[in-house]
Amino acid sequence: MTTPLITNEQLQKVKQLFETEDEDNLQLGFTLLKGFQLPHHFIHELRIKYGVACFKYNLYLPHHHVRKIDDLVPLYMLQNYHNPLLKELKVVVSAHEPNDLGHLPSLETLTMQLGNGASLPKGLEQLTCLKSLKLQVEGYYPNPVLSPEIGQLTSLVHLDLSENDFQFLPAELGQLLCLKSLDLRHNNCLLKLPNEMVHLQKLEWLNLEHNHYLEKMPAWLPELKQLKFLNLSGTGFNYLPKVRALAQQMPHTKIITGKLETPEYYEDEFKKF
Repeated sequence: MTTPLITNEQLQKVKQLFETEDEDNLQLGFTLLKGFQLPHHFIHELRIKYGVACFKYNLYLPHHHVRKIDDLVPLYMLQNYHNPLLKELKVVVSAHEPNDLGHLPSLETLTMQLGNGASLPKGLEQLTCLKSLKLQVEGYYPNPVLSPEIGQLTSLVHLDLSENDFQFLPAELGQLLCLKSLDLRHNNCLLKLPNEMVHLQKLEWLNLEHNHYLEKMPAWLPELKQLKFLNLSGTGFNYLPKVRALAQQMPHTKIITGKLETPEYYEDEFKKF
């Protein structure tokens, strides 16, 4: 028995359900659609406007030739989605759900949100093409831990760990030998940087802005010979004698400091700086 073609009247009623943006109506609409053949233009519209819902209700997943999925998709819904051409993806990782990215080895750009208690997904070692990662810890999760598996992403060029509450970073961060930019701003609990970061010899851009508890200047910082930009605004390093000494050791690096704390005997020197 062939599946009937949906009529224009039925299609309009389903669209009205979707337009309410009510979760129950959305579920009802997708349930109704499963009983009909749909026009290709409407399937295309579904994939664009309701991409997450398509994953959720396992109906009309994105084409296997798409290169980018803009919607923020729960990772566990992607476990049966194989697309060798997918380059850019945004996912939410939930604790206690099957989470694996190894079946999407062509990814180059990834935005990942970690829910409460969630850790990095499996299969990171398979992402040999991944160049850019933005990682965000969502919800209330005091002192989240960045797992050592981050070191498996050895092709990374850009890493954004900003606006999290990491207290420490794993030594495995030093394994990201291709890294050129690292954004660590607004990690309000960060106490120190791992010494293994000295191995990031291709690093050109490092943002440490508003890490108030970072007070000890890493001795290895001047050894990053390719570093062109360093932001120390709002850190415990933001102290004129320290910054001036660092600037003398790193003449090719632009150092952003914001408002410097200046001891009285340094006031005249500050004018020369």
